[in-house]
Amino acid sequence: MLATNPDLIMLEGYTPDSVVMAKDIYKAAYKGAILAPSFAINAEVHRGRGAGRAEGIWNMDRAPLFDSPAYKEFPPPSRAATRVPTPPQAWDQMTLVALALAAGKGDGIGDGYQGQPEKTVSNPPGTAVYSFAEGAKLIAEGKKIN
Repeated sequence: MLATNPDLIMLEGYTPDSVVMAKDIYKAAYKGAILAPSFAINAEVHRGRGAGRAEGIWNMDRAPLFDSPAYKEFPPPSRAATRVPTPPQAWDQMTLVALALAAGKGDGIGDGYQGQPEKTVSNPPGTAVYSFAEGAKLIAEGKKIN
């Protein structure tokens, strides 16, 4: 990776992995930018990487599109309690699994689910849906959803 002299390296891992990768990148004298999720770059990285060696690591957090139709389907008590990315992402993931199960005729163990992975209900072609109820209705009608 470093042989191409990239302008930016994106670290995608949990803290223990990020410590190891950041140390190796530092030892290789990489001078470009490093971007990593905020949950992974914390005081443990600074301790594990060494004082001053976290210079140049940028943190970022993902965030849902708060005005999107999908976010409006997120349960109000949870939405009011937090505006961090993790709960809405978990909600989306559970909805995708449930829609994949519905598309697989409810068979969560055997071939019904195996033949209906989440990507078959979350990619074109198909009608854009923003809730389980909306998607399940179209699936029951034999229509494709996205």
